[in-house]
Amino acid sequence: ATKDHTLVRKAAIETGNFDWLLSAGTDADNSEWLVYEQNTFAYLGTHNETIVPRFQLTHDPVAPTSSDEVTISLAVLDDGIVSNVKLFYGLSESAMTNEVTLTETEGVYSGTIPAQDHGTVVYFYATADDDDNNTGTSVTMSYQVQDVTIYDIVINEIHYNNPGDDTLEFVELYNNDDVAVDMSGYTFSDGIEFTFPENTVLPAGDFLVVAVNAVAFEAFYGFAPDFQWTSGALSNSGERLAISNATGHIVDSLTYSDKAAWPTEPDGDGPSLELLDPNLDNSNPANWVASWKMGGTPKAPNNPTMLIVSEEELPFPPTAVHGASSVQFFMANLGGGEVTVDSIRVNDDYFSSNVVDGTVIGSRDTLDVTVVFAPDTVMEAVVANLALYTSEGNYNLAITASSYNLWPLEWRMAAGDPNTEWFWAPALQHYVRALAYNQLNNHIYVVSRIGGPKIYILEGETGAVVGQLDNTGIAQNGATFHVNTIAVTEDGQILVASLGRTPEIFNLYHYANEMAAPSWVYSKDATIVAGDALGVAGTGTNLTVFSAGHWSTAGNNDHLNKMLVLETTDLGNWTETLVDLVAPRDANYGISPVGNGDYLFVNGTSATGPLYMKKDGTVLYNFSPVGTSVEYFEVETSSKGTRRFVAFTNGWSSGVHVAELFGEPGDNLCSSYEFLEAPTENYATISNGNATGMAVYNRFNNSIVELITNNGISSYSLDLVVPDAVVPAIPVMSVEPRMLDFEIVVGASALNFTISNIGTADLVIDSIMIDSPVLTTNLVPETIAAAQEASYTLTASAEGLDGQFEAVVTIYAANGMDFVTAKGEVINVEGSVINEDFAAWSGYGYGWSGTNVTLRTDGYGNGDANYIGSPDASLNQPIIIITPKVMNPEKVLFHYAEYSGSGADDWTLTVALSPDGETWTDTLGVYENPNNLDWHMAVLPIEADGAYHIGFLSSEVLSGGIFLDDVMIDGAGLAIEGTALSEDFETWSEIPATWGTSNIVLYDDNYSHSGTKYLGAENLGQAHYIRTSGFENPTHISFWYAQYSNSGDNWELKVVLSEQGEAWTDTIAILNNPGNLDWKYVDLPVNKSGKFYLGFLVDGTVEGGLFLDDLKVDAAGTFVGIEDLIPAEFALDQNYPNPFNPMTTIPLALPEASKVNLVVYNVLGQQIATIYNGHLEAGYYNFPFHIGKLASGLYFYKVEANDFTSVKKMMILK
Repeated sequence: ATKDHTLVRKAAIETGNFDWLLSAGTDADNSEWLVYEQNTFAYLGTHNETIVPRFQLTHDPVAPTSSDEVTISLAVLDDGIVSNVKLFYGLSESAMTNEVTLTETEGVYSGTIPAQDHGTVVYFYATADDDDNNTGTSVTMSYQVQDVTIYDIVINEIHYNNPGDDTLEFVELYNNDDVAVDMSGYTFSDGIEFTFPENTVLPAGDFLVVAVNAVAFEAFYGFAPDFQWTSGALSNSGERLAISNATGHIVDSLTYSDKAAWPTEPDGDGPSLELLDPNLDNSNPANWVASWKMGGTPKAPNNPTMLIVSEEELPFPPTAVHGASSVQFFMANLGGGEVTVDSIRVNDDYFSSNVVDGTVIGSRDTLDVTVVFAPDTVMEAVVANLALYTSEGNYNLAITASSYNLWPLEWRMAAGDPNTEWFWAPALQHYVRALAYNQLNNHIYVVSRIGGPKIYILEGETGAVVGQLDNTGIAQNGATFHVNTIAVTEDGQILVASLGRTPEIFNLYHYANEMAAPSWVYSKDATIVAGDALGVAGTGTNLTVFSAGHWSTAGNNDHLNKMLVLETTDLGNWTETLVDLVAPRDANYGISPVGNGDYLFVNGTSATGPLYMKKDGTVLYNFSPVGTSVEYFEVETSSKGTRRFVAFTNGWSSGVHVAELFGEPGDNLCSSYEFLEAPTENYATISNGNATGMAVYNRFNNSIVELITNNGISSYSLDLVVPDAVVPAIPVMSVEPRMLDFEIVVGASALNFTISNIGTADLVIDSIMIDSPVLTTNLVPETIAAAQEASYTLTASAEGLDGQFEAVVTIYAANGMDFVTAKGEVINVEGSVINEDFAAWSGYGYGWSGTNVTLRTDGYGNGDANYIGSPDASLNQPIIIITPKVMNPEKVLFHYAEYSGSGADDWTLTVALSPDGETWTDTLGVYENPNNLDWHMAVLPIEADGAYHIGFLSSEVLSGGIFLDDVMIDGAGLAIEGTALSEDFETWSEIPATWGTSNIVLYDDNYSHSGTKYLGAENLGQAHYIRTSGFENPTHISFWYAQYSNSGDNWELKVVLSEQGEAWTDTIAILNNPGNLDWKYVDLPVNKSGKFYLGFLVDGTVEGGLFLDDLKVDAAGTFVGIEDLIPAEFALDQNYPNPFNPMTTIPLALPEASKVNLVVYNVLGQQIATIYNGHLEAGYYNFPFHIGKLASGLYFYKVEANDFTSVKKMMILK
C-alpha cells in the first residue's frame, strides 16, 4: 500500500453517494483498492482483512461559535447490516463519555452536540455493530469552538434563466447588517465559484452584484457588475447557492428551484427571482417573487414601491346632468405584504368610488377602482382631486370633468305656485292624475277633480293655462269619479274616461275637437276596474280605446289582471274585449298604443315591469322595472328619418327615463334599444303615494311634458337628443298677455293684447266670444300668417256698471281656441257729495281743514292751475288734509303727486276715515310717492254707515310735499253739524209752537229712521207741510225723508225758504219720493245771508204721506222774526173744527216757557185723555185731538201751564 494515501475497498463505495477520485499509480482496472483523496475519514486496510463497520463523519457548522449547536452527520459503511450505531463526545480525548441521541434518515444518522464556550475543543467518535457481531469504531474527530462575527449578508436576487442565452445571469448580495462588512476572502462555497478579493467592502444597506458576463451585463443594464464569477452559468432547474466568510463559516445559503412552490416566471420568462424582504428566511420559497421588472432590479431595491397606481389623471367625458359617467384605474401591490387602502376621498361631492374604506390589496394583487361622476347641475369645468390614503403612502390624482343639461327645462308649473289651486292644495291631493297632448294646436289637456270635474287647457309653448274644455253633461253617471284620465287621437279628437270599479260604471266621453261639447258615447259596468289608464289609436270614426285600472273595491285581482279594449267604426257602437294581462296591475298607470293599436306599451305597479305587447295580450318584451307610466312616440328628423322612443315616468318621485328603440315597428320594435344617458330632473318634494304621473311628447316644441301628481307639470327639451326634429305644419295661437288687469276703471279704460301665430301654417280666427258686458274688443275674424302677429285692444267700460269683474274673451280658431282673461273693478264716481277740482277755489271749501296745507295756483295741478297741498315754505313737514264730514261715504277718487327739489322721497300717503277728524278708525289705502310732479289717480271703495271725515295723511317727515287734486266723493251727502238745529225728534212729545204745520203730526212707532219718533203726514191723500223755527244766515241743512203709501205715489217734496214763514220765496230743492218707507238722506247747501224759515211742502192731493227725521241745520243761530209768535199772555182758545170732524185742534198760547199739562174730561169729571204733558217753549201751539171712539156729547179740556189754568167746553157730534 502507498503509505501517503488512504485506501478503501472499491466494492465498499461503488454503491455510495460519494465523490471519489482514483489515486495516481493505482491499477484502476484490476486493483480491489482505491486511493481516497477526499480525506473525510481515515481507514487503513489490507487485502483479505476481516471487514468491520466503517464510518463517514461530518459536522456543521465546520467552524462553530459559542452560540452554535453542532450537528454531527455519520454514515456507516459495511458489507452487511449494521446496528447499535452510537455517537459519543467529550471535552478531552480520554473522556468521550457523553452519548448523543441519534436519528436515522435513509441510512444517515445525525445528532446534536450542545453549544460550548469559546476555545473549547470538542472530541467525538462513533461505534456500530455488523451482522457478524463485529464492532467497528471510528477514528476520533474534533473541532474547536471559535467565536467569529457572522455578518448578515443575504442572497437577495437571482437571475438564473434569462430569455435567450445565459449572459445576463447574476446573483445580488445585500448587506442587511447595520455596519459595513469587509468581504475579503469570502467565497461562494456552493453553486458558483468566486472568491472576493482583498479590500472588498460592502456598505450597510448596499448591494453587490456578481455576474456571469460583465460585458453583456453592462451593455444591458447600463452599469458594470461588481464582479464576474469564474465558473459557468447557473442551473436553469435550480441548485444550492452558499456564501462563506474567510474563516469558512457559512454566511448564507439556499437551494432555489424552477418548480412550485418557487415562483416559476423567472424560469426563462424575463423576471428575476427576488427576495420580498431581506429580513425573511430566503430558504423559504414563499418569500420569493418574480421581479416586477423584466431583467430584475440589480443593485436596486427589489420592490422600489410596494404600490403602483395606474393613472395620475382622471379625465371624465362630458356628462349629462342627473346622469353618470365613470373612469377606472387600478392599484397594483408589487410588494410582498398586504396594502391597506384606508380611504379614497374626492374634494367634490359629485364624485364617488366603489372602494370601501379599509380594503386590503394582497401581495402581488391588484384592485380595480371605479370613480363615478354624477352631476346634478351644469358645470362647464370641474377640477377636483382624488386622494388615495394607503398604508404605503398617499397619492393624488387630478380629476377634470364637465356636465351639460341633456334635458333643458322649458317651463314648470309647480304645486303651490300662484294660480295653481286647481292643480294642488294641501287638503286636495291626488286630484290631478292625467294629461294628454293635441298635436293639431300644441295644447296640453290636464284633468283635475278639484272643484270639478274640469279639463284645463295649457299652452304647450309656455305651460300657461289658457282655458277649459266644455264639461257640459259630464256627471257621476254611476262611476267612481266623474273624470279620471284623458287621451287624444292624431286628428285631435279627445276622449275622457271616468273611473269605474266594477260593479260601478265606466263612462267614456268624446269631444269631436277642442271647441266641441262632450258626447257620452259609452257607459257600462266593464266587469273590471277601468279608467286609471287610457289609450287611444285610430282616426275619424275608426277608433280603438284601451283602459285598465289600479284598485278593486272587492279586493279581487280578477278585476285588475285584464285590460278593456273598445273598438268602434261609428263612435256609437263599441265592440268590447277583455285582454288577459301577465299580472294584476300590469297596465294600471300607462297604456300607449303604437300606430293603429295592433301593438302597445303598458306599464303599472306590478313586478312585471313595462311591457311591449300585442293587442291580444301576447307579450313581446319586458323592460326592467322603470317608473309607473309609459308613452311611445315617434320623432320625424331631417337626417335619420323616423326615430322611435319610449318614455317611462316615475310617479313615485319624478324623472322620465327615455329609451330609443332601434327595431322596426312590429314584433321586433324593442329588439334593440338604448336608454338615454340621464333621466329628467327628480325635483318632486311632495309625497305621491298613488304614484300617478304621465309624460307626453310635444311634437311642435320637440319636448317631453311630464306630470307628477301633487308636484307639478314640467316641459323638457329633446333638442340635444334629436337636434333636427321636423316641426309639423300647424298653426299655433299664442296670446300675450293672457291676463289683462284693468285695476280700477273710472269711465273707460283700454289695454292691448297680441295674438301671435308661432306655428308653421296660417291661423284662421273664426269668432270671438266675450262673457261680460264690461268688455268690448276690436278683434274680428281674420287670418294671421305663420310667424306673424297682430295687436288688438280690449276696452273696459264703467258706464252703468259698478264693482269688480273678471271675464274671459274666447278666441276661436279653426284648430282650437285660446283665451284672454280680464279683471278689474269698474267704479262710477259721480262726486255726488264732493266734486271739487279746486279750480274755482279762493280758499278751502266748506268744511275742509288740515295741517301744513295751502291752496296752490301755480299751474302744476292735474289739468288746471289750482290744487291743494304742502306750501313751499314747509316741505319738510307731514301734511293732513281733512274733507268735510260725509254721510255713508261710498267711494273716493283723487289724484296725488309730490314735489321735491332733491328728487323723490320715501314717503307714504295714507287715506283713512275719521268720525271726528282726529282719530283715524279705518285705513282705506296706502300709497307710495310717485316721481316728481307725476300725478297718479286713485279710487277707493268705502263701506261705512254713518258720518265720517276722509283724511289724507302723509308720513311723519318728508323732504318734499304732497299735492291733491280732483277729489270726488260719493255718499249719502255731507254730514252737517246741526249748529242751529240738531233734532232727531227723540225727546219730542209735541211739535213746538214755533213750528208751523199743516196735516203734520209727531209719530211714535218703529217706522222712523232712527229711534221711534218722527214727523209725518196725518191724513193720507191731503197736502201737507211743516215749517221750522227761524234761522240766521243758514249754510247747510240735512235730513232723512221717506214716504208711506199703500200704492206708492209719484209726489215731490219741495224744500223752501221764507223770510216771513208764510210765503215761500226760495226753493232749495225738489226731491222725488223714495221707496215706501225707504229712508233717504239729503244734505243741501243754503248759503243765505239773513233770517229765514225752512219749509217742507207736498202740494196737492197725494195718496201717501211725507215722513221726516234727523233734521239738522247749520246757521249763525236761531231767531224769532214775527212778533205774534210770542204771545203776550197765556190763552186757551176754542177748539176747531167742531163738531162733525174726526179730529179737532186745540190752540194754546204760552208767553213763556212752561210746564204744560193738557187733558180731556167727560161730563162726569172723569179724565179720558192726556193730550200733552211736558215742557214747552214760549209760542203758539195747536194740539190735534183724535176723537176716535168717543161717543157724541159734551166734553171739557183743561190746561195747566205754570200758574195758568183754563177750562173749555168741547162738543163732539158724529
